[in-house]
Amino acid sequence: MSEINRNNIIEYPLQKISNEEKFIKYLRFVFRDLYVAKHLGRNGGIINVPKIRTMYSGAESHLMEIIEQNGLAEDDKPRNDPRIMPSRRLLRKFFIDEVPQIPYNLCRRKSKRTFRFVGVRSKSEEYWKNYPEQHKQRVINSPYYCGFLGVHRYNPKRTGTQNERRFIAEHKLADKKNLSKLRSYLVNIKYSSIIAYNIIFGKTKGG
Repeated sequence: MSEINRNNIIEYPLQKISNEEKFIKYLRFVFRDLYVAKHLGRNGGIINVPKIRTMYSGAESHLMEIIEQNGLAEDDKPRNDPRIMPSRRLLRKFFIDEVPQIPYNLCRRKSKRTFRFVGVRSKSEEYWKNYPEQHKQRVINSPYYCGFLGVHRYNPKRTGTQNERRFIAEHKLADKKNLSKLRSYLVNIKYSSIIAYNIIFGKTKGG
């Protein structure tokens, strides 16, 4: 057998796996049916949003089609959404499908954390097409975007967009009064406690 000429061997560098990819891999081990959504983050960057899958595979590609057919409900979610698996509606109703975001966010360095505890929920680029451009820019360029507890669930009598605008307005009012830190904490406590109450007692729809 002739010797192999090592000069003719092409060595391909191993692809480096980022820490984020490693952590998502661990999350997939813990949450077997994990789905990682791609949403617009603050200032328009793309972020990973890990969730337990509650919709059929390929649901994102049918989003606009469902909205055109059924319209949006009061909470700015598609009305009568057929993409949701019937066996997993309770996961959405009680916010269980969002649980993977907690370890995902807490195990990152503080400077690289994606989510705040309460705020405007992040949305995909496709989903943002249903909102006025002015509202979109106001939200994604604010520090009150990417909330784990979405403020669209705050008051069921208002639309999701109205709740989001009110939340941002209350924080901006706190900033003007030079009580920003204390007042912001109070605003967050008020919203998070009422949203938690709404989730536990089924005052709002899941999603």
